[in-house]
Amino acid sequence: MTPRPSSRNKNHPTRVRLGSLPGGTPLAPLAPVARLTSLAVVLLAASPALPTDAWAQTARSATVAQREYRISAGTLDSVLGQFGTQSNVMVVIDPALTEGKTSPGLTGAHSVDVGLTRLLAGSGLEAVPDNGAYRLRRLPAVAPGGPGIATLGQVTVTGTTERDALPPVAAGGQVATGGRIGVLGNRDLMDTPFSTMNYTAELIENQQARSIVDVLDNDASVFTGWPRESYVDIPQIRGFNVPMTNATFNGLYGVSPISKTPVETLERVELLKGTSAFLRGMSPGGFIGGGVNLVPKRATDTPITRFTATYDSDSQFGGHVDLGRRFGADQQFGVRVNGIYRDGEGALDDSKRTLGTAAIGLDYRSSGVRLSADLGYDRLKVTRGAWWYFLGSAVPAAPDATLNTTQHWNAVTSTTRYGMVRGKVDLNANLTAYAAVGGSDSELDALSPEPSIINAQGDYIEYFGYRPQRNLTKSGEAGVRASFDTGGLKHELTVAGTGLFQKSYFANEFKGTGASNIYRPVFYPKPAFTTDRDNLPNHTRTSLTSLVLADTVSMLDGRLQVMGGLRHQRVDVTGYDESTTTPGLGIVVKPRHDVSVYANYMEALTQGPTAPATASNAGQIFAPYKSKQYEAGVKVDFGSFFSTLSVFQIARPNGQTDAATRRYDLDGEQRNRGLELSVFGEPAKGFRVLAGAMLLDSELTSTAGGVNNGKRGSGTSRTNLKLGGEWDVAAVPGATLTSRVNYSSSQFADAANTRSIPAWATLDLGLRYVLRLSDAQPIVLRANVYNVFDKQYWASASGGWLNVGTPRTIMLSAQFDF
Repeated sequence: MTPRPSSRNKNHPTRVRLGSLPGGTPLAPLAPVARLTSLAVVLLAASPALPTDAWAQTARSATVAQREYRISAGTLDSVLGQFGTQSNVMVVIDPALTEGKTSPGLTGAHSVDVGLTRLLAGSGLEAVPDNGAYRLRRLPAVAPGGPGIATLGQVTVTGTTERDALPPVAAGGQVATGGRIGVLGNRDLMDTPFSTMNYTAELIENQQARSIVDVLDNDASVFTGWPRESYVDIPQIRGFNVPMTNATFNGLYGVSPISKTPVETLERVELLKGTSAFLRGMSPGGFIGGGVNLVPKRATDTPITRFTATYDSDSQFGGHVDLGRRFGADQQFGVRVNGIYRDGEGALDDSKRTLGTAAIGLDYRSSGVRLSADLGYDRLKVTRGAWWYFLGSAVPAAPDATLNTTQHWNAVTSTTRYGMVRGKVDLNANLTAYAAVGGSDSELDALSPEPSIINAQGDYIEYFGYRPQRNLTKSGEAGVRASFDTGGLKHELTVAGTGLFQKSYFANEFKGTGASNIYRPVFYPKPAFTTDRDNLPNHTRTSLTSLVLADTVSMLDGRLQVMGGLRHQRVDVTGYDESTTTPGLGIVVKPRHDVSVYANYMEALTQGPTAPATASNAGQIFAPYKSKQYEAGVKVDFGSFFSTLSVFQIARPNGQTDAATRRYDLDGEQRNRGLELSVFGEPAKGFRVLAGAMLLDSELTSTAGGVNNGKRGSGTSRTNLKLGGEWDVAAVPGATLTSRVNYSSSQFADAANTRSIPAWATLDLGLRYVLRLSDAQPIVLRANVYNVFDKQYWASASGGWLNVGTPRTIMLSAQFDF
């Protein structure tokens, strides 16, 4: 530790040398997992031959290479001490300069120069090189350019351009200070005219998230009523369902797994609220409530060798291997390997989940070229997993959440093979060309009884079905980004094109029915289905292409930024071929450096909805439509925490599945207006907050005969709350307590607003402890309990389906770094 200077040494600088930090179940025979895991073992075995000091010596220099930092806010001398320890440089700390000053801390990847500049922001000090070390001095009171303007020391950014670099982590480590905004590239949240949340790998690890919806469940604008024990991720964003098959993977649609993406392989989960077709191109399913981008892990300058053992109630065990190394004279080559295996019974009685995942991330970086590649294999089998109920004439009381009513032969298996490559080349200091191409081959087999509730006593009719499908997807984008000045205006101009091409093969065979009850289930033998999964009878073809021109104009030292552009979009799907040109406009005004006022207007041609696989007309594609979004808000950076307040309006066709016929049809439009508030960061040392609220006014318009005009959209709550916090226990160093309260108000379950589910609230608690058996190799122990009081409730009534809330779930893990 760096000693705090005492008052007796106030006038004598402390010269600090800053160096290293102080003090199951057998695998299933999944060949692709085994092959990729073998590569991980080879890297692990090779790592002792390359000690930590050797890695540091191969860097160009400690002051130029970027390193990962996680330094909390605190007194300036303490924070500078931590920074020097992690960066392995020498800093001369003069107590006469640092006394009484604080620093906001530092997170993310930075060079030494950039890191010191951020740490000293607002202190009136700068760090200057001095015989191989850094010395603090006061900034000049007046800059040559005019009164009252301080002169900053020279800052050098190397290796990546601003729009390529992953935005740093905010105070508290749970959320980043920016993310990818489609065609605009990576942007700081204060320079972004949209409402975003960018969740970090640290949050994923600490909350033991198992899927994208587990991560997004931290946001009050996201409603995740689908059970954790199901096989799919379908969050509701701003009141509209957005299946995570529509997430982008490193900026491309159609790459990520068809069911649940294992988030342990990701560095970030980036949420952009509202329609994103102008920014990212059209999603395969035409969903507009929001967009999610998945950022895969990359090798860091510091070698990573990590193993995490996991347990999920009731008896599911697993392991996660995470390896990362950089190679080359300048550490220009990177390899990151992740392997995951889990197997066993879940919190729902007699449900079983088997997961095997392997992912490799490769990258190359130089001063002018950045290349990356991702390859992955994912296989998930869920036997007797959580299912949903079609709603008939009445809503019965919610059953015991642990009671499994699905048939014994109910099972869903998904397999996805995916890959992509991305490249960026700096043609000169102001011109960058980029391109990416990727795709996936995904299969899903679903032996799926479809229950439809018929009365308030919980009786239901179960339709026995088999729904195999296969999707072959190719996706790509290419563009040029230029920066230039015209007079006093700074431009970032982008011209790009995107394309997604998909063939989907599917069958929907129903054979027989059975009567049952949600409290007293009745089980039937498996029907003799005849569909040949290798020769599926139906298919659809989708081609989504677009060209975009976007320009971001900055003026007044960045205090006024205007983003505008046009995207020409074409939707060519089975039965429809339409195109149009739509505008996008966004504006950011900064009356102060820590306040950002923004607004945006978006139009987009969007692929019409597709009847879900559970409907009798599964796979039917409806006509494309044009959506519009209005949004405005204000963001405030308080230094150690952020807050965003926004209002929005967005609309799309209203789709419902009829409980009697199980047919999916459109009826009018659902228009959602809302008010959102989010807060995240570390407002006090050792106390972190991640909270928010959404007030939503969902209204149906233009319904057939006006019968349901003015009614609330089904499955939408007027009020959603998420109140999460973490407390470091001062009396027990290394221990942290966590909690989150989740609240959702009542929802109507039908378009006529005659049936509803009641409001509900749940409590999640957690504890983690960092155990240091040695100075450099901590062990992190984590325990999380979701739905602590095991509340029985209907979690959602989205689209005419009732979803049972997740039962109490206990999760344990032990993370080892080697």
